Amino acid sequence: MTKAVDYVGIISANLRMGTTDWLKRDLLLYDKIGLLSLGGAKLMLRSHNDRSARRADTYEWLEEQGVLFEAPYDYDIAHPEVRSLIELADDSNKKFEYEHPSDPVAWRQRNESERKPSEDSFHHHWNTHIYLARAVAAQMRLNGNPRTFALVNPRKFAQEPATRELKQVELRRLVIDSFPEIDKDISFEDLLLLRKEDEFKERSTALRIWVNKIAGGNSPLHEIEEEYVHLRNQYERYLQVIRVRYSLTGIGALFLAAGEIAVEAAKFNVGNVIGKTFSLFSTRSALAEAELKAPGREVSFLNYLEKEVTS
Repeated sequence: MTKAVDYVGIISANLRMGTTDWLKRDLLLYDKIGLLSLGGAKLMLRSHNDRSARRADTYEWLEEQGVLFEAPYDYDIAHPEVRSLIELADDSNKKFEYEHPSDPVAWRQRNESERKPSEDSFHHHWNTHIYLARAVAAQMRLNGNPRTFALVNPRKFAQEPATRELKQVELRRLVIDSFPEIDKDISFEDLLLLRKEDEFKERSTALRIWVNKIAGGNSPLHEIEEEYVHLRNQYERYLQVIRVRYSLTGIGALFLAAGEIAVEAAKFNVGNVIGKTFSLFSTRSALAEAELKAPGREVSFLNYLEKEVTS
C-alpha cells in the first residue's frame, strides 16, 4: 500500500517566539512543521523565564511526537528557485543590518538622520526569515517532499511577481486563516488525538485534494478565494435544506421513534423494539447519505472543525 505524502510546513522560529498557540491551527492542515533555528529558539526560551521555558518544553514534546522538527539548511543554491529566494533573504538581511549594525563604531560614524531606523527596518528582518523559510521549503520539494510549503503571511509578498510557489504559499495561508479559533482549553494532546479520528482524516484529506487541484490551475488568488467562500456557503445551505426536509419527513419521527423504543422496551416487546430501532437508524443513515452528496463537501472540514475545536 502506498504511503500518503506528508504535508510539511516550514517557518522560522524567529518569527514565532512569543507563543506556541499558532502551531495548533497549522497542525490542523499540516502533518509536520519544520522550524528553522528550533534548537537555538529552545535555548533562548529556557534562558529567559519560567513561562518561556514552558514554551521550549512544548516544542520538545511536539518533537517527541514526531510533528515538529528542526528544518535543515542544506541549500542547493544552484537551483534557480532556491538561489533566487536565498538572494532575496541576503538582500533583506543587508538592509536590516544597515539599520541595526552590530558594529557600534560604524553606527557612531553615521550622521543623526542615518542613525534613525527606517519604518521598513522591521520588515527587512521579517522578510529575511520569510525568504529563508521559502528557500528551505523549495529545497525539501527538490529532495522528494512535494507537499512542503512555507508557513508565512502572503501580505508580505505584495510587491513580488506572481509565481507558482507564491500561489501555493498564499493559498494554504488563506485556508489556515479561515479555520476557527481553537478553544483555549484544547491542548496539543487533544489535537493530536483528534487528528487520528477517521472523520478528521477524511475531511482534511478532501480539503487538501481541493487545495492541490485548485493551486495547479491558472486562476488568480482572489478568484480562488471567491470559489472557496462559495463552496462553503453551498455546503452550509445544502445542510440547512436537508435538515429542514428531514425535520418534516423523518427527523420529526426520530424523537417519536426514540420514545416509542423506550415504551416498547418497558413492555418487553422485543419485536417492536427492533422495528423502531431500525426506523431510527434508517433515518440517521439517510441523513448521513445525503450529507455525502452535498455540494461543497470538499471544504466541509471547516464545519467539522467548528464542532470539534470551538467552545
